[in-house]
Amino acid sequence: MPEQFSIIRYSLQSQICYMLCYVIARNTNYDFIPKIVLKSFLPLAIACVLGIILFFVQPEWYMNNIKEGYLEANGIVMPEDVMVDAVRLRSIFPDAYTLSYFTAIVIMYMIFRNTISANKSKKDYFLFFLFLITNMLCMMRAPMLCIFIAFVLSAIYSAKYLGNNRKIFKVLLVVFVLFIPILAVYNSMDNKVHDFIESKISPSSDKKSSFVEDRLYLMKAEESLLGDGLGRHGRQGEIVGERFMPDGEYMKILQEQGYIGLCLIIFLFGIALLKGLYNFRYLYFETCLIIMVLICMIGADPLSIDDKHCFIYWLALGRVSSFNNKNEKENRFNRCYADYTQQ
Repeated sequence: MPEQFSIIRYSLQSQICYMLCYVIARNTNYDFIPKIVLKSFLPLAIACVLGIILFFVQPEWYMNNIKEGYLEANGIVMPEDVMVDAVRLRSIFPDAYTLSYFTAIVIMYMIFRNTISANKSKKDYFLFFLFLITNMLCMMRAPMLCIFIAFVLSAIYSAKYLGNNRKIFKVLLVVFVLFIPILAVYNSMDNKVHDFIESKISPSSDKKSSFVEDRLYLMKAEESLLGDGLGRHGRQGEIVGERFMPDGEYMKILQEQGYIGLCLIIFLFGIALLKGLYNFRYLYFETCLIIMVLICMIGADPLSIDDKHCFIYWLALGRVSSFNNKNEKENRFNRCYADYTQQ
């Protein structure tokens, strides 16, 4: 019985707690996400610098800490092939997800603000490239794909609303300029890391349809109408002998909440995506976040595990849902713009 209460407590602390952020954002005019992102610049930059240093230097105490963490979590010594995966940039965090997902969120925000703002400082460029390099060294495909989509959407935004058709060429120039340091970093890496990176890129480029399908069905779910209970297959589910489903949010929702829960989640975020695209000029950033969560749910669990920063997606969903007044649109657009230019 105590184990059952542990699952209930975990469910309240995870997905249900994060879902309350939707209610908060839905019922207030305050813009939480830009404030969160702006306040995170300094601590995030410190974590990124430390992460880059540890990624290349790899002191013995740091690697031992990673091995001990794996041994404690899995009860076995870390295998050699897993060790290569473990060298992903993680900085002070237990895994690479924390930095990878949050740097992607911050980069998408900076792309939008740099698109609408004429005031760009050297600090902005430094932070942008720092976060981007960090994200790439985390070696997470889905967040990198979301950044690329944000680049493309920013070019469309600039051409449609700002009358700047040159934005597309600027995006291509940025990609080309970034390719040079990325190539230099890649050449300085160990051959085992090369093989690991190629194994991550090859499946997603050579067999796109089968790759997405493999990631989607990485976790097998039992089909049912209502599922077998929220949180039962989360981190605490193993306590009562339930199967832990760490990857694939769609399948995890289907297992825990059934077809009804899965359809509700897809409906909520699907409608929000359509509304965000309709109000693209004012909801660019939130639209990018909705796209990000829908993509990442294929092979990760961004709505229920805290290292993916679940609360931000629910805040974005709530903000899009409450966005229905023309005056509010103009005021919010100007307010966010002012907040950024005053930094």
